[in-house]
Amino acid sequence: MVKTMAIGGLNVLNIRISPVQFAFLFFSRYRTLMSYLALPCDAMGNFLEPGTLPPPRSTAPPDDWTPFNSEVQFRLADLLYRRAELSATNIDHLLEIWADSESSSAPFRTNREMLSRIDSCKHGDIEWQCQKISAPAPVGESAPEWMRTTYEVWYRDPDVVITTMLENADFDGQFDLCPYIVLDANGSRRWDNVLSGNIAWRHSVSEVFLYCSSECIN
Repeated sequence: MVKTMAIGGLNVLNIRISPVQFAFLFFSRYRTLMSYLALPCDAMGNFLEPGTLPPPRSTAPPDDWTPFNSEVQFRLADLLYRRAELSATNIDHLLEIWADSESSSAPFRTNREMLSRIDSCKHGDIEWQCQKISAPAPVGESAPEWMRTTYEVWYRDPDVVITTMLENADFDGQFDLCPYIVLDANGSRRWDNVLSGNIAWRHSVSEVFLYCSSECIN
């Protein structure tokens, strides 16, 4: 007796196929694997009951520009530091001219004051870390200078970076939660981002896939 299982209108026979082959069969009839594999869970990794609402996001009121005193301070710092990338000397000159004008006082007294406000921002702040690396010992005196030099590598914790991205409401619905395979009208494979590749599929773990593999493919 041959076991079969209907998946998205497709019968999977009792044959041995690789995960990629299984994906080809699955996605040729059912494109959205997300509803089966990307199951929501809490911070501890426990699956949530269907219909469970996400915890409320703590958002600041629209008129809260902390640590800046006002919207003008924030917009000016964003313009000078991020968009125009003015040098510290030019920023100080600009603020001096602004302070000498009779129309209004400058939002910042100096470039250092502006940078201090920027550095005190807590939203999305991730601490920089430093790791020193060098060539494996032993390295003799006759070795090239680059082999005898110790280098500093500055980085941010990738786990914290990804967590911050997931907490950002601007990314909601903008990226895939699970690997997938794209087929064109002729059934040819297409790649469009990381999660459409084989490596993403091979590194994924899914109880649904394991169940299908054990019940239908062995």
